[in-house]
Amino acid sequence: IVVKQLNLDAAALFHLADGCYQPIVGIGCTPLSQDHPLEDILPSFWVRDGHGSQTVQNEVHADAPPTVQGSDRLAPDISRLVGSLMGIDLEDSGLAYDPKLKLALIVGRLHRGGKIREPLSASDEIVLRSALGVYADVHTKYSYTAQLNQLNTDLDIQARSFERFVPKDFLKHLKRERIREIELGDSVECDMAVLFTDIRSFTQVSETLTATEVFELLNGYLGTVVPHIRNHGGFVDKYIGDAVMALFHDPSAAVKAGVAMLRALDDFNDRMGTSIEIGVGVHWGSVVMGTLGDASSMQCTVISDHVNLASRIEGLTKYFGVRMIVSEDALTSAVGTALATRSLGRIVVKGRSKPVQLHHVISAEMPKYAADFMAQRDSFIAAIESLEKGDIPATHAQFQQLFNVNPKDVVLQRYLEEIAHATASNIAWDGLIRMRDK
Repeated sequence: IVVKQLNLDAAALFHLADGCYQPIVGIGCTPLSQDHPLEDILPSFWVRDGHGSQTVQNEVHADAPPTVQGSDRLAPDISRLVGSLMGIDLEDSGLAYDPKLKLALIVGRLHRGGKIREPLSASDEIVLRSALGVYADVHTKYSYTAQLNQLNTDLDIQARSFERFVPKDFLKHLKRERIREIELGDSVECDMAVLFTDIRSFTQVSETLTATEVFELLNGYLGTVVPHIRNHGGFVDKYIGDAVMALFHDPSAAVKAGVAMLRALDDFNDRMGTSIEIGVGVHWGSVVMGTLGDASSMQCTVISDHVNLASRIEGLTKYFGVRMIVSEDALTSAVGTALATRSLGRIVVKGRSKPVQLHHVISAEMPKYAADFMAQRDSFIAAIESLEKGDIPATHAQFQQLFNVNPKDVVLQRYLEEIAHATASNIAWDGLIRMRDK
């Protein structure tokens, strides 16, 4: 801009930093490539003469007037101008300096015979000030653009950070593109698979650990199992202490994710020397996804009786001594899981009056236990069918025979307890296990 506006023959641009002149670019000249200390002579550069050849050298010294082939000094008007720009006294210098931009310009205009034209006219001074002003404006806009790009980068990082608290799936279902667009009361109804998992007897696991060690253990465990939720297309709705609630669009993905989480937990225990046990419950049904709270504090979550049922199902894993239970709705909606299961019959969970058909996922058990369950699977299913037909004596005989072979099967133990209680109370048992606890 300066070269064009002032019709200069040459200009060299330097950045002033760390006590040095750092060459940036030369127009009509070739500045030296290396940096120079401020107290050293200013860099030399070659200037094209009127015929286009580079035969004229201009060497500017901090303590000596510049010369062009021994010709006249640079015009005093130039030294006055650049001196005022720098705010210091640089007598007979061709250095134009902007303290705001930290940039320096060495300017020169050749006249006939290779001499610097003098004096600098008033119009030249105006043009030079204007050119430097335009350059400053461009530099300011460039700096603004750079700052804007940095802000955009920061916002992108911030948005990705927010995604760890508000998953993209929430925004997608609520038809929002950005977190700031979410409003209190936004909601939508949809079918989702809800997965709950919880560490069993975590109080006993953590009672011998410090608070820091508990956090390290939890984060290590969560860092092992939670990625399998994302790997199967799900996302975490919330962490409830050591419990995790996750949502899936595909019920088969939820079931597969639960199995993958349990297998990853086994590897974690082997690697860390721990003995963490968890239960996994999965249910499929209609939920309402939206925002809850007040104007100053809210959260995205899902509410539904199906969510509560998924939590109850997870709680039943401990009662029945199994690692993973899924509802009939989740299992029939899941396609292509190819997992071994067995029906647990109809269970009335706490807080509900209607029974729900549940299934034990045998494939989620550790291999040594899964083999025992699979060996009795067909006989167990036959016993459940007898139970559903109301033939309690036949059911009792079948369960007792299976229990004699595998007394570690807690499911058999629970059913035998129910039959014994009904017999002792002289009541007709309808075959439903009614849970009095969560």
